[in-house]
Amino acid sequence: MLNVAIIGISGFGEVHYYDLMRQTKDGKIKIVAAMQAGAHSFIEKPAAATIQEINAMQACEKETAKCVYVGFQHIYQKVIQDAKQLILSRKLGKLLHVKALCLWPRNYACYNRNKWARCLKHDNDCVLDSPFNNATSHFLNIALFWSETEFSKSAEIINRHAELYKANDIQSPDTKAIHLQTASGSKILYYCTHASKKHFGPQFQAVCEEGTVHFSNQGVSVEYNNSVTEVINAVHDSTEIQSSPAEYCASDTLNDSPITKVIGIEDVFKKCFQSGKMPSGFDIKWANKTSPMQMKTYNKFKGDKIK
Repeated sequence: MLNVAIIGISGFGEVHYYDLMRQTKDGKIKIVAAMQAGAHSFIEKPAAATIQEINAMQACEKETAKCVYVGFQHIYQKVIQDAKQLILSRKLGKLLHVKALCLWPRNYACYNRNKWARCLKHDNDCVLDSPFNNATSHFLNIALFWSETEFSKSAEIINRHAELYKANDIQSPDTKAIHLQTASGSKILYYCTHASKKHFGPQFQAVCEEGTVHFSNQGVSVEYNNSVTEVINAVHDSTEIQSSPAEYCASDTLNDSPITKVIGIEDVFKKCFQSGKMPSGFDIKWANKTSPMQMKTYNKFKGDKIK
């Protein structure tokens, strides 16, 4: 019997995956089944595609006294935890909002690295792959962590507003702008895209009444003045993915592989980050306004808008 099940995606994680797959009859790794068999599990992020799957894991944890660990990066780092302690101390005043910006270009080779990349559904299973549910989900996780008033928890979201776009011919969005309202009163303003040519970020600002905590690849700094699944599901349940018109896109190369980029996306998202607006808040021809969504009673992923 396995005491610990390790699951990875691509890279060396495939070695563990196919080894474990050979030990199952149907070729699928089931976290709930692993716990019921007496194993703790360490899994790749995201823990699952839908709220229902997360709820089933959490219920099984209670029933079996086994644990599921999710491999988000950075959140365990001392600088990230120290920054939250500083925010909770109120030395910078009340937290107003956390802003995050990540421009991480991806080429065609990346989108075609496996069968599920770029997909919302694969073999009738929900995947919901996207920049903020995969490559940059670590940073959304930090934003949620910093925005909660209890140290060991992440923020409860009561309202969200999103705009989803895609320049590439794929199922999933490659560009997202998300505004979240937390139960504690602060906001999260999150901008990420794979449809850029230039690489930038991550860049964070936890803006408080009397100062700002800055985080980037260079570390954490403080400026004094004179303060991951529920969100993904809600965004896809309420927001249509808008294809970026061809006249606002261009072909280019990245690491000798073709990419499709949105012309000027770097400047647009930097303006969004600086002003706290959605892309549609500016005179951007490819951007269209969407409506906010109340999330207080949202507790189940429907998937009506994904194809």
